[in-house]
Amino acid sequence: METLRNVVSGLSQRFYANAEILHRIVSGQGPPEYAFNPDDSNSIHAAIREFLKDSQSFYKAVDWTEPFLLAFGLLHIAIFIAALLARKSLNGTIVVFFAIGLLIILGEPLNRLASKHHAAFANTNYFDANGVFMTTVFSLPLLINMLVVLIVMLGHLFSVMAKAKAAQLKSQNHSNKRKSD
Repeated sequence: METLRNVVSGLSQRFYANAEILHRIVSGQGPPEYAFNPDDSNSIHAAIREFLKDSQSFYKAVDWTEPFLLAFGLLHIAIFIAALLARKSLNGTIVVFFAIGLLIILGEPLNRLASKHHAAFANTNYFDANGVFMTTVFSLPLLINMLVVLIVMLGHLFSVMAKAKAAQLKSQNHSNKRKSD
C-alpha cells in the first residue's frame, strides 16, 4: 500500500511540474532550464527510462488479481469486441463511441465513489483524490478503444465521401452525354 502511495505521489508531483512548465510556455515566459528538451537525445532517453521505471513501479505496486481489476479488464475487452462487431454499421459505431465517452466522463465520480467504498471490493484503496489509478486503469484503455472506434468512423466517412464523389461524376457523365446528343 505504501509503495502505491509513493508511486501515485511521484506521478502527481510530475504532473503538476509539467503543468507548471506548460503554463510558463503558454504565458510566454519560456520553459525553465530544467525542462525536457526534445532536441537533446540524452533528455529523450532519460525521459523514456524514467517513464519505464515509473511504469514498472506502478505495475509492481498493484495487486492485479483483485476481482474489480479483472472486471475492468473484461469490460475493456467487451467494449473492444463491441467496437469490432459494430464496425460495419455507422449507427452502431456511433453508439459505441458515445457509450465509451459516457464511461470516460463517469470516471471521476466513480473514482470518488470507489475511494469511499473501496473496502467492499478491494484490499487496498487505489483511488486517490487525483484519480491517477482510475485514469490509468479505467480511462486510458477506454480512450484507446475510443481511438479505434474513431478510426472506424473515419473509414465510414471516407467511404461515404467516395460514394458521393462517384455519384457526382456519374451524374456529370450522364449530363455531358445528354448535351452531346
